Amino acid sequence: MIIGLYGRIGSGKTTLCNYLRTKGFFVIDGDKISREILMPGKVGFKEVVASFGAEYLNSDGTLNRKKLGDYVFSHKEALHRLNEITHPLICEEVQALIQKNPTRHIVIEGAVLYATKIIDFCDKTVVVTSDATLSRIMKRDFLTEGEAKKRINAQELYDKADIVIENSGTLSEFYEKIDQMLQSIL
Repeated sequence: MIIGLYGRIGSGKTTLCNYLRTKGFFVIDGDKISREILMPGKVGFKEVVASFGAEYLNSDGTLNRKKLGDYVFSHKEALHRLNEITHPLICEEVQALIQKNPTRHIVIEGAVLYATKIIDFCDKTVVVTSDATLSRIMKRDFLTEGEAKKRINAQELYDKADIVIENSGTLSEFYEKIDQMLQSIL
């Protein structure tokens, strides 16, 4: 069983993934993959620097993700170009990880399941929603309200999911909802 998991930034996807790990799931973290493909020396890094310029590098030669994020989330064409570079590389890495773990239950967490076509690997899709998203990401990522709203609005909508889990109560209530979801699909 391969579950595609998505939801707006700050909705509780990481908490859900950590819980599924305790249930024996192999978790593929799309955000982690997107960071790895943009490490110095990697193809994605080279293409991003070629497309956007050295002004998006830190003094140590790594990508200044915050500066690049601020730019692309304010310029639709730039976000499109960044996605053209990163999405195929993310998809390729996810496919390789699935092939290395063919007998395990897998959850693929990623904001861009549909845009990358990773959705084609999934048996079911789950979206996590939360009313507390804005304040969570402002605190976690040290963003202003405006920056946080731009990032939230850039993410996919929920209408394509097979299952919706609302994360608005306590942690134990969230875990109960996850258990109910697992019972219904496994």
